[in-house]
Amino acid sequence: MVDLRQIEVRPDVTYEERPIAIVDRSIKTLRNTEIPKVLVRWQHHGTEGLTWELESTMRERYPHLFHDMDDSSDPRGYRR
Repeated sequence: MVDLRQIEVRPDVTYEERPIAIVDRSIKTLRNTEIPKVLVRWQHHGTEGLTWELESTMRERYPHLFHDMDDSSDPRGYRR
């Protein structure tokens, strides 16, 4: 459930959904291709607000979410 008191609604009646954390990582395998994905926790949502997203897209749009992961001793940290 979304807490409407904390959302800044724009004049066009939309709001920006922001990711707040990467919760997990996984690799989806399709034939010979591996696709890295990340489980993202979104602002204004509880545990039901977790979604799997492409890691490449999230790194491009929200690089700050990956700083702690990139500094860890296990650079991959993926589940298969």
